[in-house]
Amino acid sequence: MKRCRWTLLGTLLSVLLLLSLGGCQKAQVVETTTVSADKKGKIEQMIVEPLGSDDYTAEELEAYISDSLAAYTEEAGSENIKLESCEMKEGTVKIRISYESWSDYMGFNQVACFFGTLEEAQEAGYSFDRNFLDNSGKAAAGATILAHGQEWKILILEEPVQVMVPGTVLYTTDNVSVTGTRTASIGGGTPESIAGQFVATTDEAAYIIFKP
Repeated sequence: MKRCRWTLLGTLLSVLLLLSLGGCQKAQVVETTTVSADKKGKIEQMIVEPLGSDDYTAEELEAYISDSLAAYTEEAGSENIKLESCEMKEGTVKIRISYESWSDYMGFNQVACFFGTLEEAQEAGYSFDRNFLDNSGKAAAGATILAHGQEWKILILEEPVQVMVPGTVLYTTDNVSVTGTRTASIGGGTPESIAGQFVATTDEAAYIIFKP
């Protein structure tokens, strides 16, 4: 079931929306909010979303995020999350955050996230009793996929975002659309507000299986 969760970005965008005098106005988004992973399992989160007001500077936004990251770092006892960039221009906010591992991403955002081999995903408790599609859209059996449990890898998320993986996308669960050799899009509906885009989760976790 789709549910709300606490995240830095959800809180941040909620605050900005409440303060916005003109409310949320649609703006052309030239890029797409994306979560990507590299070969070592480091995660990068690139948020590109419109805002309804230009009353807030990039410096104010960056300070807010930095303070929230510092609070999380103190609580978690690690410094594995870094704000790489933050800018606001012509009503669009672009925020790039890097995470040392998928577990850092999961811990900070409080959502399902996993990166590793298929066998490791099974050991972590993720079920492969799901409906799978290959990269051409044809149905595939989980048992066939698991025959490559040690050689293929998987990225698991539960957010409606674009995903980039360090290899060729082979199979996905049926709540994912393959959009390129290394990219896929996780479905999840259209939230009614900008803040909603950062607190939305999919009905089920999305699996992206790829060959490194």
